[in-house]
Amino acid sequence: MSSDDKELPSSPNTGSKKRTAENVGLALTVLALTLALIQYRDSKNQLNRLEQQGQRLGEITQYISTQAAGTFPRNIDSIIGVVKKTKATIRIMCDAASYGHFSAPHQFSEYMYEIVKLRQEGKRVKLLICNEKAFGEAVMAQFKPSDFESLRQSQRFRDFFAKHNPGLRPVPATLPEFEDLLGRREKDIGNSMLEAGVEIRGVPTLSDLPFFLWLRDEDEEAIFSVYNVGRNAEEISFRTIDGNLLRALRETFDAVFEQKGKPATKGSLTTQTKPLAHPCAFQGCGCCI
Repeated sequence: MSSDDKELPSSPNTGSKKRTAENVGLALTVLALTLALIQYRDSKNQLNRLEQQGQRLGEITQYISTQAAGTFPRNIDSIIGVVKKTKATIRIMCDAASYGHFSAPHQFSEYMYEIVKLRQEGKRVKLLICNEKAFGEAVMAQFKPSDFESLRQSQRFRDFFAKHNPGLRPVPATLPEFEDLLGRREKDIGNSMLEAGVEIRGVPTLSDLPFFLWLRDEDEEAIFSVYNVGRNAEEISFRTIDGNLLRALRETFDAVFEQKGKPATKGSLTTQTKPLAHPCAFQGCGCCI
């Protein structure tokens, strides 16, 4: 073997440098993992903070004293929520015992169930509604002769009879037949509430009801409804926990209930709507059948 082919001895520093490089690489890996864990922890903490802030905003929103609760019939879910939370007494002021039963039959079934349940639990239900004459006004305000044929062909009309009330026959072919059916339904529903122990009083005109109201207990919470004005007037509801407003709503209800409401008894409720002029307080309103 020539001197050129002889293997040169490795430097004693070579192994040390290799180990140093490996240690540096390991340290960098650990550092990268540590930074990643820190970043993950920070992002998780930030997410938790955002969720907590969102929850606090939700809680704050719930405690804003007065806020919108939707237009009819989308307001009925909020009304049911107030009825469910009643601890002792609920005051209700609206145009009909059958509030929403045609426009929102599924929600009405739950609404009716919760009212009867309150009575079964020994809680007081005071209901102020239209008498026969005023109920006729409400029906005529909502359903116009010129619109009846399109209503009769609508999915809402078909579902009301085929899906929600298959026992209601014959299906009305004319507006007077439809009005008569609504009157009989109002009587049946009102009588069912009377049998459950609901205190019902009727007012002689729709204008005797300054607003619609569902107020629970002694000024704890309420849904109240007013109408906007114009050609396409509609019922707009608000939820409130404002003490001063609740007191004013309760005092107004109590005054109308005592001064203008006539106690209803079984058989005294409306049996048939009648063709009346339109003296509705809310001209062009979409009353709440």
